[in-house]
Amino acid sequence: MAKNSVRLSVVAVVALVMAVGCAPAPTTGGSPAAPTTTVWMAGDSLSQNVSTYMSPKPYMAGIGGAGFVNHYYVNEGTILDNTQHYISLYGVPTRILIVGGVSDHGVAPATTIAAMEATKTSLEAT
Repeated sequence: MAKNSVRLSVVAVVALVMAVGCAPAPTTGGSPAAPTTTVWMAGDSLSQNVSTYMSPKPYMAGIGGAGFVNHYYVNEGTILDNTQHYISLYGVPTRILIVGGVSDHGVAPATTIAAMEATKTSLEAT
């Protein structure tokens, strides 16, 4: 893959699933349609909800239940895994906005925040 510069914003949203009353959305399997925009939104169910209110709409590469450290569902990828999968399918976008909660199951917030930084570093190197 050709090396491109990716402008990446990592938004750390401290989200307690029980406090805000949202649970991970079930995965639908497969890949969404090819992007029609060069701006992507990736992350977990929070990214899916946030993108609903954005205009123009970013390409949604987020998957409910994905975490920065692990995934709510067995044998599913992390936010980084999922984002890299979409990049392998469709190429590097101009910008990726990563939105996710610090709510990986059974993981200390400090560990999740470190994984957020590792996700940012990895995607910026793409």
